[in-house]
Amino acid sequence: MGYFDAYIEKKYGHYLIKDILLTIIFVIVFIVVLVLLKSYLDTGEDTILAKVGTMTSITGVFLGTYIALWLIMQSKTKKIEENYFYKISFLANVQGMLGAIQQMNFNLKTEEKFGASNEHKIDDIRKSLYEDFEYWKNQLEKNNSNTSIPADIRTRVDMLIHQGIKPITFANKDLNLQKKMVENTLLNPLNHLIDSKYFTGDKDSQVKHYLKQVIEWRDMIIASVTSN
Repeated sequence: MGYFDAYIEKKYGHYLIKDILLTIIFVIVFIVVLVLLKSYLDTGEDTILAKVGTMTSITGVFLGTYIALWLIMQSKTKKIEENYFYKISFLANVQGMLGAIQQMNFNLKTEEKFGASNEHKIDDIRKSLYEDFEYWKNQLEKNNSNTSIPADIRTRVDMLIHQGIKPITFANKDLNLQKKMVENTLLNPLNHLIDSKYFTGDKDSQVKHYLKQVIEWRDMIIASVTSN
């Protein structure tokens, strides 16, 4: 953007107005108004006290408007920042969760292939993956406490957190049942999230990058539960 970089910055996929630009605009407008007002007052018949009162009132209105707009801009920027970090954290943590489930799907196929002789080993792996999943689940829960995030997104994340663990805790050697469990408890709530405009409509390159990675993990799980 060159010259305008000092006044407008692109951050988190949005163009944000810097404080200096808001200040410059208000100063210019204020000076113009004062010049016009002075010309009007010079030709008027008001007393000096009345003129001072008028000037003071107009100055107060301008300062109040400036402060109000500044606070609105600060609130908007904070909301954009919090939603950006929420998305990055969610997408990064959900990758870990998907990795654990993908590994469980692989272990179930191994169990089916080699039979009961590996049952004890598979149970140990299940326990390890459950602990891994619990870590990512806890991270998602911490991240989901932010009330600045749209309520429908937080609700869907809650559903994913509490249902998505079932393919591990209730993992079934019957791969057809496991497939249905993965689809109903994991993929459906996940798809509602990553296919929502909240994620797909984000213009930030980092969010797009992490979203692409989550979609790739999702597709790997789909391929895993549908392949023989």
